[in-house]
Amino acid sequence: MNRILKYVLIAVGGIVVVLAAVAAYVAATFNPNDYKPQIVQLVKEKFDRTLRIDGDIKLTFYYPALGANLGGLALSEHASDKAFASVRAARVALQLVPLLSRELIVSEVEVRGLRANLVKYRDGTANVDDLTGGEPRKPKRAPGAGGAQAHKPIRFDIDHVLVEDASLVYADEGSGAKYTLDRVNLKTGRIAAAHGPITIKLTGSARADIPKQRATLEFSTKLDESSVTGKAGLVHFSPPSYVFDVNVDKLDADRYTGATKPEGKGTPAAKPEEPLDFSALKSLQASGSVRIGSLEAANLKAQNVRIDARAGGARLDLNPLSANLYQGTMNGSLSLAAAATPQIALKQRLVGISIGPLLKDAIDRDLLEGRGSVTLDITGQGATVSAIKKARRWPTSRPGQAPAKAARTIAWTGATSKEASGTTGTALRPGSAATSKTGTA
Repeated sequence: MNRILKYVLIAVGGIVVVLAAVAAYVAATFNPNDYKPQIVQLVKEKFDRTLRIDGDIKLTFYYPALGANLGGLALSEHASDKAFASVRAARVALQLVPLLSRELIVSEVEVRGLRANLVKYRDGTANVDDLTGGEPRKPKRAPGAGGAQAHKPIRFDIDHVLVEDASLVYADEGSGAKYTLDRVNLKTGRIAAAHGPITIKLTGSARADIPKQRATLEFSTKLDESSVTGKAGLVHFSPPSYVFDVNVDKLDADRYTGATKPEGKGTPAAKPEEPLDFSALKSLQASGSVRIGSLEAANLKAQNVRIDARAGGARLDLNPLSANLYQGTMNGSLSLAAAATPQIALKQRLVGISIGPLLKDAIDRDLLEGRGSVTLDITGQGATVSAIKKARRWPTSRPGQAPAKAARTIAWTGATSKEASGTTGTALRPGSAATSKTGTA
């Protein structure tokens, strides 16, 4: 099963390249169905493969993109009439304005009902090498056609890639092994970050033991400025049970979530809440660990992050959930349960945190000085985050005993509050503590 993932991705990428070439040609025509022979000839000249178009081609225009919806397609092997891949339906969109200068920028790719046969030959080559490997094949120039567009590279700034109901067959002629992936569904988010395209480099190896229902993947990848290494695999195929061990040197999560830096101008306008959906936990079986050397998320910074996860029985437990942050430490756990009403339980102890820098990064407000500690032990349930906040419970005694009062303790060492004007308020004495007690909140 070595390199299967690589060839699967290459095959999908090859199909995307062919579809992009088709869409580019379609975008230049007013009546695309009258030009099917020319499109077929274009693919033949560029890739030396035979393209068959069974359905109609329909142009769609949603500014700023020009799209092509295609029906049934079939693509042959290189320099052969043998079937390589087929697609039940596909959509490819190009950004309109760059087309005016003959530049091709793919912005959307959707593929449904993909069927592909991937073959690794005895000499180590593969039946997808001509689509992505080596020097690009120079297409023959059609009579009267200009050469400017042929030399324009295709760029990808994709809002999403959607693959539905795909079936991929991989055959290794050297070992005689054959593997099949059925009912593959994939949807990505934007494949371009706020500060430029995402760069991904992936190397690794994969092994599988079909009779024992075990598979492992060892990988090393470069995602923008992050180096990621680790292992992932299956210890049971049906139902699937996943294992993983991932190490990341540094990660700027805000780069991919679009989080913006707080401006300290009060509470932003409330947005309609999305209901919590933990339904994916009902069938998830997984266990593993993630370690991140340096993490930035929601404008907060942490180091030596460790998350051990275990999912099963419609429940996800993160324990420990620990990190170093703002000259202090945090250590605790988080549990999510996919009950009829979503449930959350959080236990966390933060020790020796520098309060000022934390608040500055979190809300861009300079309210306190000094260092402090806090212990949290909260459970709650609700369909939304607001509902959970209202229904949260502080710790209680064991069943059958009288409810115990719970304590939230914040112990500051030399903490000083600050007024909005910048004047200093009353300082807490070193070692003093502020404690509030409550039952059900």
